[in-house]
Amino acid sequence: SSPTSKKPVKDRPKGTESPALAAVAAEPRRGAQALVSLFRQRRGCVLRAWRLDLDLRGYGRVYREEIDKICRFHDIRPEDFWASLPELGMAPMAQRKDFLELSDLAPDEALNLNGFIQAASGCGLSLDS
Repeated sequence: SSPTSKKPVKDRPKGTESPALAAVAAEPRRGAQALVSLFRQRRGCVLRAWRLDLDLRGYGRVYREEIDKICRFHDIRPEDFWASLPELGMAPMAQRKDFLELSDLAPDEALNLNGFIQAASGCGLSLDS
C-alpha cells in the first residue's frame, strides 16, 4: 500500500463519507417489505421474529400501536408500512384492522406453519404447551 492511497471507508474520519453513501444511509426505509426484510435478516425468518420480537403475549395478533412503535424503531414510517401491505399480498380490507397476524406479513411462512400443525395433529401429536 502506498502512502498516497486512500484509507478504507471504515477508517475514514466521521463526516468524510461519500455523499452518495451518506444519503442512502440517511434515507428512511419504506413499507412493509422493509420490515419483513429486516426480520428475515435479523432472525432468519418472519416466524422467528414474530415469536421473539412481536407477539410477546402469544395471542397470534400484534396490535397497530405495537406495529407502529416497531416501525418507528426501525426508521420506517408507520403510514408507509400500512399503505404498503397490499404489496405483500394482503387484501386492502386488512389495512383497516387494528392488528396483524403472521399471515399478513408472511403468508408463505404462515401456510408452512399451518401445514406443520395439521401434520402433527394428524399423527396424534399435541403442540399445546
